[in-house]
Amino acid sequence: MSGIRVRPSWKPLAVTVLTALALSGCGLPTELERELDPEGRPPPPTQRHTPAPATPGGPPTPAPTASGPATPSDPAARDADQPCPADGARLRAEFADAAMGLRTMTLTLTNCGEKPYVLDGYPVIRVLGEDGAPLPGVRAVRGLDDVFQAPPAADPTSFTVAPRQSAVADLMWRVNTEPSTALHVTARPGAPRVTVTPDEHLDVGPRNVVGTSPWRPR
Repeated sequence: MSGIRVRPSWKPLAVTVLTALALSGCGLPTELERELDPEGRPPPPTQRHTPAPATPGGPPTPAPTASGPATPSDPAARDADQPCPADGARLRAEFADAAMGLRTMTLTLTNCGEKPYVLDGYPVIRVLGEDGAPLPGVRAVRGLDDVFQAPPAADPTSFTVAPRQSAVADLMWRVNTEPSTALHVTARPGAPRVTVTPDEHLDVGPRNVVGTSPWRPR
Protein backbone atom coordinates (compact mmCIF):
# COMPACT_ATOMS: atom_id res chain seq x y z
CA MET A 1 0.00 0.00 0.00
CA SER A 2 1.53 3.31 -1.12
CA GLY A 3 1.85 6.12 1.39
CA ILE A 4 -0.65 8.95 1.18
CA ARG A 5 0.50 12.44 2.27
CA VAL A 6 -2.22 14.44 3.86
CA ARG A 7 -1.85 18.22 3.23
CA PRO A 8 -2.73 20.13 6.35
CA SER A 9 -5.57 22.58 5.99
CA TRP A 10 -4.76 26.32 6.43
CA LYS A 11 -8.18 27.22 7.69
CA PRO A 12 -7.66 26.27 11.36
CA LEU A 13 -4.39 28.21 11.39
CA ALA A 14 -6.07 31.31 9.94
CA VAL A 15 -8.85 31.08 12.46
CA THR A 16 -6.32 30.83 15.22
CA VAL A 17 -4.40 33.93 13.98
CA LEU A 18 -7.52 36.03 13.61
CA THR A 19 -8.72 34.97 17.04
CA ALA A 20 -5.42 35.95 18.59
CA LEU A 21 -5.50 39.35 16.88
CA ALA A 22 -9.04 39.94 18.08
CA LEU A 23 -8.15 39.07 21.66
CA SER A 24 -5.10 41.31 21.61
CA GLY A 25 -7.19 44.33 20.54
CA CYS A 26 -5.32 44.80 17.23
CA GLY A 27 -7.17 44.88 14.01
CA LEU A 28 -5.97 43.34 10.80
CA PRO A 29 -5.11 46.69 9.15
CA THR A 30 -2.89 47.55 12.12
CA GLU A 31 -1.04 44.27 11.87
CA LEU A 32 -0.51 44.81 8.14
CA GLU A 33 0.92 48.29 8.82
CA ARG A 34 3.37 46.75 11.27
CA GLU A 35 4.48 44.28 8.65
CA LEU A 36 5.07 47.13 6.13
CA ASP A 37 6.75 49.43 8.65
CA PRO A 38 8.34 47.46 11.50
CA GLU A 39 9.82 50.61 13.10
CA GLY A 40 6.37 52.14 13.59
CA ARG A 41 7.26 55.57 12.13
CA PRO A 42 4.33 58.00 12.06
CA PRO A 43 2.98 58.87 8.62
CA PRO A 44 4.06 62.23 7.13
CA PRO A 45 1.68 65.12 7.85
CA THR A 46 -0.87 65.84 5.17
CA GLN A 47 -0.34 69.21 3.48
CA ARG A 48 -3.55 71.12 3.07
CA HIS A 49 -4.07 74.16 0.87
CA THR A 50 -6.19 76.83 2.50
CA PRO A 51 -7.92 78.94 -0.18
CA ALA A 52 -7.80 82.72 0.11
CA PRO A 53 -10.99 84.20 1.49
CA ALA A 54 -13.28 85.31 -1.30
CA THR A 55 -14.78 88.76 -1.45
CA PRO A 56 -18.54 88.55 -0.86
CA GLY A 57 -20.39 88.76 -4.12
CA GLY A 58 -17.36 88.42 -6.39
CA PRO A 59 -13.92 86.86 -7.01
CA PRO A 60 -10.99 87.30 -4.59
CA THR A 61 -9.73 90.85 -4.45
CA PRO A 62 -6.29 91.14 -6.13
CA ALA A 63 -3.41 92.63 -4.23
CA PRO A 64 -3.11 96.41 -4.68
CA THR A 65 -0.44 97.61 -7.05
CA ALA A 66 1.44 100.86 -6.94
CA SER A 67 0.42 103.40 -9.53
CA GLY A 68 0.80 107.09 -10.19
CA PRO A 69 -1.93 109.71 -10.08
CA ALA A 70 -4.77 109.22 -12.53
CA THR A 71 -4.79 111.46 -15.59
CA PRO A 72 -8.21 112.72 -16.67
CA SER A 73 -9.16 111.39 -20.09
CA ASP A 74 -11.90 113.99 -20.65
CA PRO A 75 -10.50 117.04 -22.48
CA ALA A 76 -12.79 119.32 -20.48
CA ALA A 77 -11.34 117.93 -17.24
CA ARG A 78 -7.80 118.49 -18.50
CA ASP A 79 -8.64 122.05 -19.54
CA ALA A 80 -10.05 122.77 -16.09
CA ASP A 81 -6.56 122.34 -14.64
CA GLN A 82 -5.19 125.12 -16.87
CA PRO A 83 -5.28 128.85 -15.99
CA CYS A 84 -8.26 130.74 -17.36
CA PRO A 85 -7.33 133.16 -20.18
CA ALA A 86 -7.59 136.88 -19.46
CA ASP A 87 -10.79 137.34 -21.48
CA GLY A 88 -12.52 134.50 -19.56
CA ALA A 89 -13.03 132.13 -22.52
CA ARG A 90 -11.34 128.75 -23.00
CA LEU A 91 -11.44 127.09 -26.44
CA ARG A 92 -10.93 123.51 -27.56
CA ALA A 93 -11.61 121.53 -30.75
CA GLU A 94 -12.70 117.89 -31.00
CA PHE A 95 -13.54 115.72 -34.00
CA ALA A 96 -17.19 114.71 -33.98
CA ASP A 97 -17.73 112.70 -37.16
CA ALA A 98 -16.21 111.59 -40.47
CA ALA A 99 -18.63 110.01 -42.93
CA MET A 100 -18.85 110.00 -46.73
CA GLY A 101 -15.79 112.22 -46.97
CA LEU A 102 -17.36 114.97 -44.86
CA ARG A 103 -15.39 116.00 -41.80
CA THR A 104 -17.09 117.56 -38.78
CA MET A 105 -15.33 119.11 -35.82
CA THR A 106 -16.86 120.75 -32.77
CA LEU A 107 -15.41 123.99 -31.46
CA THR A 108 -16.28 124.52 -27.79
CA LEU A 109 -16.03 127.78 -25.85
CA THR A 110 -16.27 127.56 -22.05
CA ASN A 111 -16.70 130.62 -19.87
CA CYS A 112 -14.04 129.99 -17.20
CA GLY A 113 -14.24 133.55 -15.83
CA GLU A 114 -16.56 135.21 -13.36
CA LYS A 115 -18.45 137.49 -15.76
CA PRO A 116 -21.07 136.69 -18.42
CA TYR A 117 -19.66 136.17 -21.92
CA VAL A 118 -21.80 137.44 -24.82
CA LEU A 119 -21.65 135.74 -28.23
CA ASP A 120 -23.31 136.97 -31.40
CA GLY A 121 -22.45 135.34 -34.71
CA TYR A 122 -19.66 133.11 -36.01
CA PRO A 123 -16.18 132.27 -34.83
CA VAL A 124 -13.43 133.55 -37.13
CA ILE A 125 -10.88 130.85 -37.95
CA ARG A 126 -7.68 130.37 -39.93
CA VAL A 127 -6.30 126.94 -40.73
CA LEU A 128 -2.58 126.52 -40.01
CA GLY A 129 -0.14 124.19 -41.73
CA GLU A 130 2.70 122.19 -40.22
CA ASP A 131 4.93 125.27 -40.29
CA GLY A 132 2.43 127.24 -38.20
CA ALA A 133 1.54 129.57 -41.10
CA PRO A 134 -1.94 129.77 -42.70
CA LEU A 135 -2.42 126.83 -45.09
CA PRO A 136 -2.35 128.17 -48.69
CA GLY A 137 -5.57 127.90 -50.67
CA VAL A 138 -7.81 127.00 -47.69
CA ARG A 139 -10.73 129.37 -47.18
CA ALA A 140 -12.76 129.62 -43.99
CA VAL A 141 -16.28 130.90 -44.63
CA ARG A 142 -19.28 131.74 -42.51
CA GLY A 143 -22.05 129.21 -42.91
CA LEU A 144 -21.99 125.70 -44.39
CA ASP A 145 -23.51 126.33 -47.83
CA ASP A 146 -20.15 126.14 -49.62
CA VAL A 147 -19.31 122.69 -48.18
CA PHE A 148 -20.64 119.85 -50.34
CA GLN A 149 -23.24 117.67 -48.53
CA ALA A 150 -23.05 119.73 -45.33
CA PRO A 151 -26.41 120.26 -43.61
CA PRO A 152 -27.80 123.79 -43.47
CA ALA A 153 -26.71 125.90 -40.51
CA ALA A 154 -29.05 127.85 -38.28
CA ASP A 155 -29.08 131.63 -38.29
CA PRO A 156 -26.84 133.35 -35.76
CA THR A 157 -28.38 134.59 -32.52
CA SER A 158 -27.11 136.68 -29.64
CA PHE A 159 -26.93 134.95 -26.25
CA THR A 160 -24.97 135.04 -23.02
CA VAL A 161 -22.72 132.28 -21.72
CA ALA A 162 -22.83 132.27 -17.94
CA PRO A 163 -19.71 131.40 -15.91
CA ARG A 164 -18.86 127.68 -16.13
CA GLN A 165 -21.25 127.26 -19.07
CA SER A 166 -20.32 126.54 -22.71
CA ALA A 167 -21.21 127.27 -26.32
CA VAL A 168 -20.37 125.28 -29.45
CA ALA A 169 -19.92 125.82 -33.18
CA ASP A 170 -19.44 123.28 -35.99
CA LEU A 171 -16.59 123.25 -38.50
CA MET A 172 -17.09 121.19 -41.68
CA TRP A 173 -15.00 120.46 -44.79
CA ARG A 174 -14.43 117.81 -47.44
CA VAL A 175 -11.54 115.42 -46.79
CA ASN A 176 -8.36 116.30 -48.68
CA THR A 177 -4.77 115.11 -48.56
CA GLU A 178 -2.67 117.70 -46.76
CA PRO A 179 -2.90 117.79 -42.97
CA SER A 180 -3.22 120.86 -40.81
CA THR A 181 -1.95 121.00 -37.26
CA ALA A 182 -3.89 123.83 -35.61
CA LEU A 183 -6.39 126.64 -35.92
CA HIS A 184 -6.37 130.32 -35.13
CA VAL A 185 -9.75 131.13 -33.56
CA THR A 186 -11.27 134.48 -32.71
CA ALA A 187 -14.43 133.86 -30.72
CA ARG A 188 -16.03 137.30 -31.19
CA PRO A 189 -15.06 140.77 -32.43
CA GLY A 190 -12.39 142.27 -30.20
CA ALA A 191 -11.46 138.93 -28.62
CA PRO A 192 -7.83 137.74 -28.77
CA ARG A 193 -6.83 135.26 -31.45
CA VAL A 194 -6.23 131.87 -29.84
CA THR A 195 -4.28 128.92 -31.24
CA VAL A 196 -6.32 125.72 -30.85
CA THR A 197 -4.67 122.33 -31.48
CA PRO A 198 -7.06 119.39 -32.00
CA ASP A 199 -6.14 115.86 -30.97
CA GLU A 200 -5.95 114.85 -34.66
CA HIS A 201 -4.67 116.50 -37.82
CA LEU A 202 -7.14 118.25 -40.07
CA ASP A 203 -6.91 116.64 -43.53
CA VAL A 204 -8.12 119.82 -45.18
CA GLY A 205 -5.45 121.07 -47.64
CA PRO A 206 -4.04 122.06 -49.99
CA ARG A 207 -7.12 123.81 -51.45
CA ASN A 208 -10.38 123.52 -49.67
CA VAL A 209 -13.27 125.30 -47.98
CA VAL A 210 -13.96 125.10 -44.25
CA GLY A 211 -17.45 126.20 -43.25
CA THR A 212 -18.41 127.33 -39.77
CA SER A 213 -21.81 127.35 -38.11
CA PRO A 214 -22.75 130.17 -35.71
CA TRP A 215 -22.24 129.82 -31.98
CA ARG A 216 -25.11 128.20 -30.09
CA PRO A 217 -25.61 127.43 -26.39
CA ARG A 218 -24.54 123.99 -25.27
